[in-house]
Amino acid sequence: MTTRIPTGRPQGALADALWRAVTNQTPCPICGGNAGCFVHEEDAFASCVKHASDWPLINGTWLHPLTGRAPELAQAG
Repeated sequence: MTTRIPTGRPQGALADALWRAVTNQTPCPICGGNAGCFVHEEDAFASCVKHASDWPLINGTWLHPLTGRAPELAQAG
């Protein structure tokens, strides 16, 4: 199952990305939890409800890059 996560940024790839909810079979790669977190459809990012990062999302979770680099957040214009 995929869902859209509001990022608080109206434009850009992250704002429009599809996310899948974590489950018992596919837990959060950040906290290991099985509920409340999401993983980006291309496995580039996780949205974790338990562990804070420099990128808070308006849904109460925190964005975490899974590729070892900072995400390229949406830019206006």
